[in-house]
Amino acid sequence: MKQIAFLFVFLFCGLTQAQLHLGIVGGLNLANLTGPDVKNSDTRSGFSIGTYQEIKLSPFVSFQPELIFSQKGMIASGDGVFFPSRITCKFDYLELPLLLKFNLPLNEQANVHLLAGPSVAALVTSRYSTNGDASIPGEEIPDLMKDVDCGFILGGGIGYYTGAGVLNLEIRYEIGAMSAFRNSYGVDVKNSVLSILTAYSF
Repeated sequence: MKQIAFLFVFLFCGLTQAQLHLGIVGGLNLANLTGPDVKNSDTRSGFSIGTYQEIKLSPFVSFQPELIFSQKGMIASGDGVFFPSRITCKFDYLELPLLLKFNLPLNEQANVHLLAGPSVAALVTSRYSTNGDASIPGEEIPDLMKDVDCGFILGGGIGYYTGAGVLNLEIRYEIGAMSAFRNSYGVDVKNSVLSILTAYSF
């Protein structure tokens, strides 16, 4: 996690000659796990919040590094007899997306944009809770998860110029590039997140 924070500071400080805009972003996460070993899963609702810097490379293209706290995981269903009927897996990450942003002006007050790029994330906490008789709310499961996860983000949105800055409304989808579980467990399970975000840049 310290390496991700250091890389973020380096990116912010090392490009001071470019046209820079600082912003904040946050919103709703609809997270799940995908892969051949995932069965009877449902989305877990969470949130993401963080900061970013938009670095103008041209009038239509920007580089946008971000530092985001993001809640991921899933809700799994059991039979209620041998397994709890509801198991909530909660995985929280500190994430560093490195995005290219393509802007298309609509008029003097608005633009549409596309976002795409890789993301690397450091696991902050991993825990689960159940609603069965053997419930252990908040049980930590650090040995199950990898400390670092990687993925790819694709999204888009619309921006409104407010005079002091730009208000952006975005939808993003992130899919994991590798299993979020340690290899010793022999399962192929990836994070996936649909995010509905609001961002404001200055």
